Amino acid sequence: MALPKILHFYSLSQMVERVPEPLQFLRNLVLRRPDRTLHTEHVAWAVRDRTRMKLPFVEAGAPGVLVGRAGSKMVEMSAPHIRVKTPYRATELLLRENKPEVPWNPSESELMSGVRQEIAQHLEDMLEDALNTEEWMVAQAIRGSLTYTSDTASFKLDYGKPAAATFSASKFLDNAQDPGAALLEIIDTAVAKQQELERLTPTHAVGGAEFATAWREKVLTSQTIKDLLRHDLPTALGRLRIQNPEVESGARYLGTLQNIDFWSYPTQLDGEDLIRPKYLEFIHSSRASGAQMLYAAVTDLDLALAGRRSMAVKRFVKSWMEKDPSALFMLMHTRPVPALPRPAVSISAKVISN
Repeated sequence: MALPKILHFYSLSQMVERVPEPLQFLRNLVLRRPDRTLHTEHVAWAVRDRTRMKLPFVEAGAPGVLVGRAGSKMVEMSAPHIRVKTPYRATELLLRENKPEVPWNPSESELMSGVRQEIAQHLEDMLEDALNTEEWMVAQAIRGSLTYTSDTASFKLDYGKPAAATFSASKFLDNAQDPGAALLEIIDTAVAKQQELERLTPTHAVGGAEFATAWREKVLTSQTIKDLLRHDLPTALGRLRIQNPEVESGARYLGTLQNIDFWSYPTQLDGEDLIRPKYLEFIHSSRASGAQMLYAAVTDLDLALAGRRSMAVKRFVKSWMEKDPSALFMLMHTRPVPALPRPAVSISAKVISN
């Protein structure tokens, strides 16, 4: 029996694109430009390298002054492959609760009534795992490099994040005499560094698990922060705003200080912290950063047989049946790479002592 149309690769790929994507905090915060699918094996983007300058003036009628071009370097790589498959035994698909018998000659409608729910749930689970992987990739990228391992080799993508974009606080929040003043100093340093390196300003600060404790037990109880909340200091009002915590993809909103939203993001994947526990990541979140997720082309023989040599999609899904043992296999193939044309879009600050 031929595969029903709903199990063809084009139907499954369309289905997975329609599944509502769960919220991914870092991915949504850092990658503000629309995702881009490519028809190529490699992905590439330009990292601009220039200093702040003003243009020269000339007298009326004078020729133009020759100026140099902005420097840039290309980051190019073969996109990683994420390719996973899951088998479903015939008994898992054809046996139903309150219907223990197996149809001798199931029609397409009978088969579909048995597998639709399994397919929908499986696609939803695969999409969630794919987005979790992309979230991890973004967390690595804002640190400066993305390192991943396949069955046979290890790969590393250096984003060219300047060394100056990572620093340790002169006074750590957990042992400073005035943690509030120490945090204000850290903010000033991070803002100055990002303005110098990228001509951007941090809009968000995302901390690991230990920062959240220091915020609650040290920063909010410091005299400096209390002074900011005093009603007899009208010029200070609005510099700190405390709201009820909001949960988004495991992130918790802590408050706004000096126009920067502070978040705690203690989420782990496979036991690894997405945000290092002792660090604050000062992130500029806007389209000006140029950051986006790129998806390289997926090549597959099923696509070639269908008359297409490559497919520019986020995620390619297909299925096939094995006869012995009887089973249906579902496969997803995706090739994401977070692109950061301005590598210092995040300033990494170690704010908790060892």
